[in-house]
Amino acid sequence: MAEHWRTGPLAEAGLRFLGMVAPDVPLIPPTTAAFAGHFPLPEGRFDAVSVEFDDPHLRDRCNAEWHRLCSDGGLVAAGGSAAARDGGFLVAVLRTDDDGRRVWWWARVGLDEPWDIIGAGAASGALGAGWCHPGFVMLSADGRNVVRGDEGQSSVEIVLVRDPQRVPRLREHGARTAGQAYTDPFTRAAIERWLAATADDADDADGAGDTGSG
Repeated sequence: MAEHWRTGPLAEAGLRFLGMVAPDVPLIPPTTAAFAGHFPLPEGRFDAVSVEFDDPHLRDRCNAEWHRLCSDGGLVAAGGSAAARDGGFLVAVLRTDDDGRRVWWWARVGLDEPWDIIGAGAASGALGAGWCHPGFVMLSADGRNVVRGDEGQSSVEIVLVRDPQRVPRLREHGARTAGQAYTDPFTRAAIERWLAATADDADDADGAGDTGSG
C-alpha cells in the first residue's frame, strides 16, 4: 500500500505519502468530516469559497483558494510547504481493514512542488472525479481543522471548518451513523473513539450552531 500511495494518484497531485495514521488515533473519521460545513456554524469557524465552472482560470483560482484555506487552517505553511515537510497534513484515502473491507481513513502527506490539487489531483481519482471536479476531505495534523473540496451544480466548492468536534449537529450525525446497521465496524469504532476523546471539547448544544451558515 505504501508504494502505491508514493507513486500513484496522490503523487500526481504533488502530495508525498508519509504513512497511514494508526487506526486507533481518535481523529474525526473521514466519513464524518465529509459532512463538515453541512450544518450551521458559529461566526469565525467556517470559511467557504465558490468558483464557477465557467471561470477561465478555474483550476488556478481553485488551487490558490485551496492553499489559502489550508494555510488558514494550519494544514500548510502560508509561504510554501514547510508545514507539510515538518509534519504534513492528512487526506482521506481508501484502505483495507483487518476484515478485508475497503474503508476510509487518513494518510499523512507532504506538499511538494509542483502541486496541482484541483486539476491533476482530481483527475487522478484520488482527490476527485475528473479535472477540476474535486471530491476530497483533508485534516490538519492535530485533527482540529477540516478542508473539504466538492462540486456544486455550477461551481467548485472549497470549505474550511475549524474545530468540527465542537459542532453539536455534526457530532449528532456521527453518533447516528455509528448506530446504523450498515456502518462497518472500523468506521463505527472510529466515530465512537472520536466522540469519546473530544467530549470535553464539545460546545454546549444549547449555545452552539445557532449562528452562521454551512
